[in-house]
Amino acid sequence: MKSAHVKSIKRTLRQKLLMLVCVSLLSISIVSAMTWVVRDVVTTHLLTNAHEEGENRLLSYVSDIRRVLSDYRVLPYLASSKPEVKLLLSGDETFQAQSDAFLADMDKAAVTSGWYILNASGRTVSSSRSDITPLNIGIRLQEKLADSGGEVVMTTDLSSSPVFHYFAAPVYNQTGFAGISLARLELTKLEESWSAADEHVSVSDGQGNFFIDVRGDFPKQNVVTSAKQLGEGFSVDIVVSGDGFRYLQQSVYLDDVGWQVFFLTPLKSIEAYAFGASMITLTLSIALIALMLFLVERKRRLNAREVLQQTVAESEQQLARIISRTNVGLVILDRSGETLFVNPMAKRYFNLSDSMASGMPLWQLFPDSEHNEAVNIVLKRLREDIEGVELTGVEVIAERTDGSRFPLMFSITSFPQGGEQAYLVTLLDISKRKKAEQALHELNIELEKRVTRRTAELESAKEALIEQQKLAAMGRMSSAIVHELNQPLTGLKTLLSSSSLLIERQQLDTLRTNMSLVDTLIDRMASMTSQLKTFAFNRPSELTPLSLNTIVERLLMLNQHRLQSVNVSTVLDKSLPLVLGEPQRVEQAVGNLLTNALDAVHGTDSPTITIAAKVRASDIDEDEQIILEIKDNGEGVSEPDIQRVFEPFYTSKKMGEGLGLGLAITANSMRDIGGAASALVNNDRGMTFTLAFQVFKNPVGERQ
Repeated sequence: MKSAHVKSIKRTLRQKLLMLVCVSLLSISIVSAMTWVVRDVVTTHLLTNAHEEGENRLLSYVSDIRRVLSDYRVLPYLASSKPEVKLLLSGDETFQAQSDAFLADMDKAAVTSGWYILNASGRTVSSSRSDITPLNIGIRLQEKLADSGGEVVMTTDLSSSPVFHYFAAPVYNQTGFAGISLARLELTKLEESWSAADEHVSVSDGQGNFFIDVRGDFPKQNVVTSAKQLGEGFSVDIVVSGDGFRYLQQSVYLDDVGWQVFFLTPLKSIEAYAFGASMITLTLSIALIALMLFLVERKRRLNAREVLQQTVAESEQQLARIISRTNVGLVILDRSGETLFVNPMAKRYFNLSDSMASGMPLWQLFPDSEHNEAVNIVLKRLREDIEGVELTGVEVIAERTDGSRFPLMFSITSFPQGGEQAYLVTLLDISKRKKAEQALHELNIELEKRVTRRTAELESAKEALIEQQKLAAMGRMSSAIVHELNQPLTGLKTLLSSSSLLIERQQLDTLRTNMSLVDTLIDRMASMTSQLKTFAFNRPSELTPLSLNTIVERLLMLNQHRLQSVNVSTVLDKSLPLVLGEPQRVEQAVGNLLTNALDAVHGTDSPTITIAAKVRASDIDEDEQIILEIKDNGEGVSEPDIQRVFEPFYTSKKMGEGLGLGLAITANSMRDIGGAASALVNNDRGMTFTLAFQVFKNPVGERQ
């Protein structure tokens, strides 16, 4: 009996074990099949989505390329139609500078990497930059233009670093094809605009030479490992890189520029999702273990939730303590605008009791006024369940319960609380700041008044000083004129009185001598009045081109009798440009300085005068000036008096030897013709006077 029972137990155990093995094998088979099916379905679905998204992204990059090429395609026409470009290509090199300047302006405005003009042989004749277009590029563009029918053609220079793309248009003149207008675009700019997306995109030419690689890790030597079938007649290419990563590859060929655009979608995430789906399916085969784990996990989560609830409660208590102690008024409103919480600082702002603060509409604390219009509109509309309420730093006028008003800085923002929408209002009393602003405003007004009064006082003092200077100048002029005219008048009176006696005595020879002296005195007086008349001349209405060399040589010839005892040195360039001026004024200005120098070296040992002319850039603008310097080794003037040498009636000569108008006339004449006169004391001896003339330029802007 016992043996039979043991055998029965063993048989039962064997049966159960066999059943367990069969069930296990069946379960494993079913789970394996389901895992494979789920993984294949998930992979196919994700690959289909990735393929559609990749097509959209590839189309976006292609559209970006098309847009950039379209935007820059018309640029060469802007230069091909310029007259100076056509004249330059016709052989007129005088338009070189204008063409270069135009190309530089267009290069800067279009944000390109260079503009060039090539002649019919493909060589650069004008450019916006210091480099030139490679000859092979020019020849390649010529060949394309020959078949384009006058349209813009493009080519890419892969040999350059960085890689450039060229847009070329033909330039025609009266004889036909004259050259090429060329705009150059740096393709790294296109690559930089794509880098923000951080995607695997690259561009190559028809021979597989890559010149754009956004991430810099594009696998240049891809190996197609499989063509995944996604549907009837629909498959995708899966490629593997040298480092073992798998990608979904999509590309499109742009036949008009000969570019192949590639877009790779990493399959790592797709494979991870498919693997995860298969793992989920595998997990279903161990339902009992999963249920046990679920129960254990549920228990753990319940414990964690209790801990979390306790932590949240402690955090809320701590937050309430922080809000109560803050120096800023805080109010929490429910979704309809009723007050849920008012911190102590806000209660102190408005003198609110606890009973008044509970459930009170907040808008009641802000009286209707222009300052509070925006805030009251928002607060009254909260009951309409509006979303996106946000006001920050709005200055309002608030009213306390006792009726007094004060300025506040108001802010409101929405936040979730207990599954419902609530609003946090921040209030800051800005009474002190407003008082400070008002005090500063009043101080600025007072300061402006003081500045205005002081300015008026200075203007009055300035006018009084000008009147005093005018009276002083009139006094000096009257004194000089009276003295200069009294001497010849006295001489005339004496000579005329003696002439009467000589007539009675018939002393005709002496009489002739007296009359000659009378003529001399009259000429002297006429010279004085002539100087006064010249000093009062009006500004010339029109300036003409003059040769400064000719004027200097003529003055030297006119004064040769006084220059015989003087060592004269001239440094005059025969190619000196013409100057702008009025002939009489220029000759008088230079003549006055020459006469002044002759008077200064009179009685000097080894008298020397140096006359030099040169071209220099103006201190005021970029135009050139002709500088004429007349240097002498005479007595000169003291350093303090150097500032007065061009004042009317100032002279270092003895009384009776001049009115002191010569240098004043020179300064006025130079100012009237757009020039300038200056003087300085030499380091060794004498003075140097300088005249600055404008350079005459022809209508096209070139100097003559």
